[in-house]
Amino acid sequence: MQILTNAIWRFDAFLPPNLCAAVIERAQRAGLRRAEARHDGRHNEETFLDWPTLRATVLRRLGAQARECRGLTLEASVLAPRIECYRYQAGDFIEAHRDAPRPLGPGAWSNLTLVVYLDRCASGGETVFPDHGIRVRPALGSALLFSQTLRHAAQPVLRGTKHILRTDLACPPSQRC
Repeated sequence: MQILTNAIWRFDAFLPPNLCAAVIERAQRAGLRRAEARHDGRHNEETFLDWPTLRATVLRRLGAQARECRGLTLEASVLAPRIECYRYQAGDFIEAHRDAPRPLGPGAWSNLTLVVYLDRCASGGETVFPDHGIRVRPALGSALLFSQTLRHAAQPVLRGTKHILRTDLACPPSQRC
């Protein structure tokens, strides 16, 4: 695990390649379609998956990897009920924005975003945090966890395809996230 700032964490080998491939396959079967919130600053495709075992695996992996980071505890966190999957093809991107907090349950509002890179993007597709000068290149199975208060963007895919899993996370107020 790498601490990129006090509000951005990168986890290598977060999900195994076979599970990443299974997520892409299930997303394709569900039907990736143009993003609903498509506008001049957002060009990608999306689908939403109801997959409780994947949610449990993601939450378990988060708890295990966060234990490596002193002060970051995520075991009692709450994930969004549906997993978002995005596909970016050559030319697709998302301009700099902040993720809006979402209700995830009684008294639980999201404050973190988790992105898991599901494949290798041939060229481009980095996640950037322009206010911090940070660029993260997609790597198969790696994950990026960050505060929803941070501006971030998905750089254009230049060659190939990029698939990501995205979910909102609510860290209980009693924990440091």
